[in-house]
Amino acid sequence: MTNCKLSHDMGPQSDAHLEIIWAIMFQNVIGSFMYATIYIKLDIVHVVWVVNQFMVNHGQSHWIVMKWIFHYLKGIMDFGLCFKKNIRMLLWVR
Repeated sequence: MTNCKLSHDMGPQSDAHLEIIWAIMFQNVIGSFMYATIYIKLDIVHVVWVVNQFMVNHGQSHWIVMKWIFHYLKGIMDFGLCFKKNIRMLLWVR
């Protein structure tokens, strides 16, 4: 890849190609959300499931919902549960 020169001509040449790129991006974001629901945040399972239903036929409103999910996750990054032996469950905030 050392001889690879990037140019504007390498971008999408048609609307159909651009739609394919956006579909792939949508699928990647849904995949990231699904990973988060399994391993990190169980409270977003329902909304991710609903958005996942539109993976093939999605529009601008579906992207807006995913943006809301990102904002929600960003807002709760500093919250968590702390479990300690012989002590009741504590909620911590950084």
